[in-house]
Amino acid sequence: MNIISKCASIYKTIEAPVLMQELRIRQRGAKPFWVMLVYVLILCAVALLTFAAVGHGHTSDPRYMSRIGRSLFQVLSIAQLTLIVLIVPAYSSSSISAERERGTFELLAITLLSSGTIIKQKLVAAISQVVMLIGASLPIVAMVFLFGGVSPTEIVVVYGMLIFTAILLSSIGMLCSCCVRNSRTSTFLAYLIPLIAYMGVPFCWSWIQYVSRYGMDRAVATSPLGFTFMFAITGAIPAFALYGILALLMGMKRSWWKTRAVRIAVFGGSYAILLLAMSYQSMSLFDVFMRNNGLDLVQLLNPFAVLSNYLSSNNYSYSVLPTYTKWLPFISIAICAGLAYIFERISSLRLNGLRRA
Repeated sequence: MNIISKCASIYKTIEAPVLMQELRIRQRGAKPFWVMLVYVLILCAVALLTFAAVGHGHTSDPRYMSRIGRSLFQVLSIAQLTLIVLIVPAYSSSSISAERERGTFELLAITLLSSGTIIKQKLVAAISQVVMLIGASLPIVAMVFLFGGVSPTEIVVVYGMLIFTAILLSSIGMLCSCCVRNSRTSTFLAYLIPLIAYMGVPFCWSWIQYVSRYGMDRAVATSPLGFTFMFAITGAIPAFALYGILALLMGMKRSWWKTRAVRIAVFGGSYAILLLAMSYQSMSLFDVFMRNNGLDLVQLLNPFAVLSNYLSSNNYSYSVLPTYTKWLPFISIAICAGLAYIFERISSLRLNGLRRA
């Protein structure tokens, strides 16, 4: 009881009104506990299916037992990352847009708190729910110690990647919530952006490398419609990103970015640069970003690729991967932290513009 009373006293002394209000609202009802129950049940089902698939053999052999433990850990890590990508954007994508829909944004705008403080406290409230889910999975992941093959350091690294990936996804959802008035649209964008970053960017990057190696003539001759489609998608990704950054940073003070000439210049320039870069056949222009083992630096933006390579590099049965792949999670964590900080600052600027409007 002493520990509970001390925690309650510390909770009362925290001067974070937005955070306290968000935590109270988010923990109302049975929905958070149902989400946690489904989260844990899915992980339990994944663990049982994995054990049923690889758990046939001599249980007295330590090497075989460690192989089972490692397989369980790899599958559970990827499953947790998948669940985080599917759950986290919904926690923060309606933080500001819901205030505008409910008509309570004016009360939030007249507070003495700065826009950055409001964004930080709302982000902490959203991330706290994710931390609760990740913490609930610890007893399930701890089963791997019964089999062996996994060190505590690996669990710490993997959980660090999960937490920082959740922070990045929460900051993306907060940015979408600040930029879009409708909660449904902001939630859609919060899911669309990670989908493009985790699947679209690596796929388009591989296509660019193929064209750079073999030339556009071969790509066009093989599939003209496919080349046209991939060229449009590959050029649209950086064009939209550049235009979005320009709109967020300059749109609060100037309106010249809304003109048709600026839009044509941004999109036309992106496609022109892409076409120029791909026109140099056999120069392997984009291979300077390649590792000797074929790992793209673009994949550092993809936590699935980083996590898979990291877990495979520590597996004795995968000797083809170099030892430096063990440092990829730390690079990915640094990238996630940097991008989350940038998105948080842009969200603060956007919220500050909304409060002045």
